[in-house]
Amino acid sequence: DFVEHLVPAHCRYDDYVGTAAADDAMPAQGQASLYEMAGIDPDRWTILGVGLSRWQKHNIGRVYAVDRLENRVNDSSDLLELARRTGGAIPVKRFHMEGQNFQDLVDEAFQRLTITLLSRHLEELGVTYDVVADSSDDD
Repeated sequence: DFVEHLVPAHCRYDDYVGTAAADDAMPAQGQASLYEMAGIDPDRWTILGVGLSRWQKHNIGRVYAVDRLENRVNDSSDLLELARRTGGAIPVKRFHMEGQNFQDLVDEAFQRLTITLLSRHLEELGVTYDVVADSSDDD
């Protein structure tokens, strides 16, 4: 069996690299949950990861979820035990969210989303950034 390990995000040239963090949104009346957008059953699956990609004006959204029934997982302690049993690799299935508009996905799936990208060339050298002023301070 071919196994693809999830790795940090990368692009062709990785001109900018960084981190992201998000808070789940509690779907409001009429809004779809992340599970609904991915077309998966929240009673069977637990989403452990989200991937968003843009390539030549094509948006690609995907979620990575563990099958709780197949892996006998009910809570986070069961996930830790599963990781111990599998040598640290939790088996997940990738679900593609075809045709999802990025803005709709972000608006409906996340209450807050922060993405920080820094120049790869300086990151490789271990350079840090000290923000000494905000551009609005110049006004």
